[in-house]
Amino acid sequence: MKFTGLTDKSITDNNIHDSKYSMQFLELLTSKQVNKIIHQIDALSSHWEQRNMDLPFFTLGAASYLDSSRVSNKRYYNKLERLNPILWANFEWLYDLVLGGLKQITGKECQLADGQALPGFHIFLAHQQFLEPVASMHIDLQHQTLLWPEGQQIDLKQNTLSFTLALALPESGAGLNTWPESHKDLMAMPFWSTLLGSAEIQSKCRYIEYQPGQMVIHSGQLLHQIAPLREYNPLDRRITLQGHAVLCDKNTYLIYW
Repeated sequence: MKFTGLTDKSITDNNIHDSKYSMQFLELLTSKQVNKIIHQIDALSSHWEQRNMDLPFFTLGAASYLDSSRVSNKRYYNKLERLNPILWANFEWLYDLVLGGLKQITGKECQLADGQALPGFHIFLAHQQFLEPVASMHIDLQHQTLLWPEGQQIDLKQNTLSFTLALALPESGAGLNTWPESHKDLMAMPFWSTLLGSAEIQSKCRYIEYQPGQMVIHSGQLLHQIAPLREYNPLDRRITLQGHAVLCDKNTYLIYW
């Protein structure tokens, strides 16, 4: 496995050197392994869940940002009880590779979080509306709605991770839009939610290109968004493995979705 790091020049020019702004790129899978995973995902299509009634956006697995909230996380925990065994039976070898890669990147122990959803898959089929920015601009805070073990020191504020492992990508490419603003930055802005579509925010956008078999890792604490399609092709698909992590007892990352 080979990894590289990237910090946005516009961020460093502003004298911001916090690790939450950095991106790491890890070449994790061979093309043969990528094809094997895609074949397994297709074989499990009966377990895909459509997340938008008007668009062909599906997930395979329980996703905390969709299935849990500050009001209730019952749906999330019910769903993972059904889907975790299916994911584990088909992708145990993949999770082993992901954990090894994250350990290489972070220098800390990494393990799947007991009682939480296993990393799962985003599946976007072709649709012309995906040429528009239909995905929300957001910061990953869903770990704050989940149940974590008592008696362990879980860092829910700073030492977090988010990762995407690209598998199937459109011919014109796919990636992530990112901005230098953190959650703290946004909370300090008056009426920040109205600024997300502003020219001032959009001018800071940096596009991160995905590559099949490559895992992109960041803190989740910078503003980001699934980038719109560049071109529409009715045969295209966008399939990625998604996951997050929190730091436990200052030495072990707990991986979940």
